[in-house]
Amino acid sequence: MGIMDFLLGKDKGPKMEGVRFDTFNWKVVQEHSNIRVWQSEEFPAQLSLNYFNVAPDLPKDINKVDKLRNFYRKKLRKQKGCILDVEPLTIDQYEVIRTLFRVPQKNPEAGFIYVGSYTFPFADRSYVIKIQEQEFMNVGVREQMIKEKLLSERPEEVDGNGDPLGWEYDPYDSDYLGDIKMNKSEEKRFDLFFPDHPLSHVRQYMYRINNSFAFHDDLKSFEPLR
Repeated sequence: MGIMDFLLGKDKGPKMEGVRFDTFNWKVVQEHSNIRVWQSEEFPAQLSLNYFNVAPDLPKDINKVDKLRNFYRKKLRKQKGCILDVEPLTIDQYEVIRTLFRVPQKNPEAGFIYVGSYTFPFADRSYVIKIQEQEFMNVGVREQMIKEKLLSERPEEVDGNGDPLGWEYDPYDSDYLGDIKMNKSEEKRFDLFFPDHPLSHVRQYMYRINNSFAFHDDLKSFEPLR
């Protein structure tokens, strides 16, 4: 049990004030000692800050990036989801994992939910900032339009399903054999053509959050994950 199970606990220290970031003037819809949730009033998007007072259930060395990505692939396989982005970073002086996932809604015909996060793991605790938005209109339009665009540009490059060659792929491992992978329409370069798509929104939100982080001084005393 740990980050992926959203366990909550008790602890001394800055808790929810440990990490601060842009919340887009969204409305707070839930607040407890270890979780705070904001909701957009314009789109079906939600932002949350979670403080976990348990050792994170992550690989000990997050900079062993292949192992880290495999960890998330296995977790998402159970949810029929896939990774779009998994990167270990350093923000200020703190190690952080940036992730972006796609998971299905409960009703598959309703489309997908795109979930972005920044995880700050320490030896015995962690902070997780999560931003997600679900599809709710024009479901599948982005995929169909990009598929048609790619097929028209290179009609000879078609796979056995009638899709552009390499339509579905893992962003880091060309040999990955999982059944569910991202597709070309989800590449960042196409966000410009679909600025109101949930995936485009999540990437925009993550960029703003990344550039707004501020940290409580007490975090400097927390033992890093090793």
